[in-house]
Amino acid sequence: MAKLYSIGETAKIMGLSVQTLRNYTRFPFLKPAYINEETGYRYFTFDQFHIIDRIKYLRGMNLSLAQIEAVMSDGHDVDKMIEYLEMRQEELDEEMQRLRQQQDNLEWYTAYFKYTREGSGFVTPHISTYESRYGLLTYCNEGESVEDIEVRLAKVKNRLESSGVKFHRQFAYLLNYDDISEKCWKPCGYFIYISNIGECGEILEGEDILELPAGDYACLPFHLRHLEELNVNLLREYIEHDKKNEVRHIAVANEYEDNLVSYHTCPYELQVLI
Repeated sequence: MAKLYSIGETAKIMGLSVQTLRNYTRFPFLKPAYINEETGYRYFTFDQFHIIDRIKYLRGMNLSLAQIEAVMSDGHDVDKMIEYLEMRQEELDEEMQRLRQQQDNLEWYTAYFKYTREGSGFVTPHISTYESRYGLLTYCNEGESVEDIEVRLAKVKNRLESSGVKFHRQFAYLLNYDDISEKCWKPCGYFIYISNIGECGEILEGEDILELPAGDYACLPFHLRHLEELNVNLLREYIEHDKKNEVRHIAVANEYEDNLVSYHTCPYELQVLI
């Protein structure tokens, strides 16, 4: 007669909890080899260990109990096993993509909140090089309130988010360089940066999309509507230096949140393509 192992001994040998092993005995192919009628104690044989081990590693690959039962009830149906394993691989690929996106977002937001901290370079004029950037834009009409503009942008943003467009939570104004050089605040547009533009071509067709070209940008800090803080003489030096290239001098004012309570006093950074 084959040696019998109690459910406790079997669970210990196989690296499972007793409760988990009890759950596995619900499978028709893993009924205990012997049950003591008086005590109800369950016993297994060595030949059943490989079945328990197979269930264990399939669970380790996150196959459901229903999938494991479907595969192992007919031990000859290897094709069914392959089908479920391939399904699981697809699920993992999607999950890893989601995690990579989440990691990218965490890195972006960490850099965003660190940018205005002392020693970051934000507090002094400088030149930064950027890749192409894109934003969902709404135009500012004369006489409109900030509330009207922001509500209009929010409606379009929320509609696009439901279709898979993703945004970095950084708002900005599109400005006319000539106005800025005269310290005149007349924004012509308001936008939010799009983080996955390459995946959303068809979704964004027909929308107002702002493209900020790759290149060097003169960056100067200021506070909203306090253009007297801007060193426009320095800005003009940047522009004059580059006049020979006849570059279109795109100007944007990026908002940087320095607290999580009030956004009315947040610092801004003027960025002008040079």
